[in-house]
Amino acid sequence: MKGVGNGSPREWPADCFLESGEGVRSMQTIQLVLSDASYARKLKQLLADNGNWPVSIKELPSFGKGGVVVLDDKVLSALASPPDFPDRVVLITRNEPAILSHAWDLGIRSVVYDSDTSSTLLLAIMSAWLRLPKVPQVSQRRVNSPNAPTPFQVLDPQSRSNRRH
Repeated sequence: MKGVGNGSPREWPADCFLESGEGVRSMQTIQLVLSDASYARKLKQLLADNGNWPVSIKELPSFGKGGVVVLDDKVLSALASPPDFPDRVVLITRNEPAILSHAWDLGIRSVVYDSDTSSTLLLAIMSAWLRLPKVPQVSQRRVNSPNAPTPFQVLDPQSRSNRRH
């Protein structure tokens, strides 16, 4: 069977690796950090059946490493600190406003309901994978929340209307 569990790193697609200026390659993976170990194993097999994805099942997310991190709401609520790169996170959760609001405030935009089909979940993970940077870069923590401080200047609509005269 061709899949993540049986493939060696040299069989994985080239976009699983970031190439640094010194020719050093670092691995990008899909981390499954789910409170239900059985569901995590099934999801890993589903990813293996639908492509040659480098997948690992973890007890704790490693946000410092490249790649996609798939969490559920129980794991998210137990995190000691918010994810540094929330655009790399796919959250599997119930359709509850409090959970969704918390995820939004953390900057998480890829949310799949636990009642969604496996195809929808795969699409969300693949989409997050495609958003990964293709070259190494020093990123800053990014949070897109209405409650987070904004770097944008707020314009006074009154001053704009005064300039039209």
